[in-house]
Amino acid sequence: MLISKKLHYLIDKLFFEFLKIDRLFQEKFPIYKAKTNTLLLIRTDAIGDYILFRNFIEEIKKSGKYSNYKITLCGNIAWKEIAEKYDNKFINNFIWIDRGLFLNKFFYTVRKLFEIKKVTFETVINPIYSRDYLSETIVKMARGKHYIGHEGDNANLPKAEIQANNRYYTKLIDSKNEIIFEFKRNKMFFEELLDKKMEIEKPYFKIKKPNYNQILIFPGANDDYRKWAINNYVSIVNFIKSFSKSRIIIAGGLKEQEGAKELLNKTDAPITDLTGKTSLIELIQNIAGSKLVITNDTCALHIAVATNTPVICISNGNHYGRFSPYPKSLYSKGSFIYPPIMKNKTDDFLKKTYGKGSQLNINTITPSIIKPLIKNYIC
Repeated sequence: MLISKKLHYLIDKLFFEFLKIDRLFQEKFPIYKAKTNTLLLIRTDAIGDYILFRNFIEEIKKSGKYSNYKITLCGNIAWKEIAEKYDNKFINNFIWIDRGLFLNKFFYTVRKLFEIKKVTFETVINPIYSRDYLSETIVKMARGKHYIGHEGDNANLPKAEIQANNRYYTKLIDSKNEIIFEFKRNKMFFEELLDKKMEIEKPYFKIKKPNYNQILIFPGANDDYRKWAINNYVSIVNFIKSFSKSRIIIAGGLKEQEGAKELLNKTDAPITDLTGKTSLIELIQNIAGSKLVITNDTCALHIAVATNTPVICISNGNHYGRFSPYPKSLYSKGSFIYPPIMKNKTDDFLKKTYGKGSQLNINTITPSIIKPLIKNYIC
């Protein structure tokens, strides 16, 4: 097993060195002619990140600079349904990346990189502010003429590695090294790139809102420290049922099924469990048609905002100011609840202290804090 791992590491290293040489050779001796008016757009992060980014694809397509370009989107397969359903009119081709397989399965990585290298693009754009190993690998290996990215921060890679990778870009856009709400930062990036001011104010889906008499609870999150305890949600469900006839549904992926089962076992309130049973498109429709969404700091928050649905977000303050809370100027139908220790602190203090991460215990937030907000929204 040890020999196998060493061999795998050696093959992996040799392969990437070969691709680097190929990229450097192309820079010095451009034998692969860039296909005119082609653009590779890289966005390999999570569902919520894509929600905060996707409306700018239309802005790219409407711009004088890239309106006649064919756009290839290299994206995270986790949000494939959303892009192919709502954004396909602006995108000509898709290359889907499974992050887990790309980072752990050598032959999958080889296949995907050669798929990316089939075309020599005129322009390659990586708009991710916190550049990471995956997006940087694609930039390094993609064939292109112009490479544009964020100066970014070092949240996902060491500063020295970020600086070393800068050589692979022909232009880096500076959007200030401070905590800025992610949607605003994306807007700043594309206003600079496209050399125009944009009227777009918040993420949105162009969909007809259904009108369901329901409250949607989304108790999941990628990280355990961002999950409010199931017992707290049990208290919330019982409270809602004490005064409201609205249907309560629990939504989420397969990973949320265990928590949903625990919740169902701890309450007699009738609940519809949709965890692991809906597509992303159906989740968006369910959120859009709800009277209220109660969620941890996860993609459900951003979908609620993009569908203009009232939302209560429960967070331990992680990345405060970057992904939550939404500034009131962007969205006024949201309530953002943080651990009591954060109360009565200035916004600047909170950004400085928790803007790059938080270790606070989310369960210091009690149901008694949330209950009055629920009544305000649905009564």
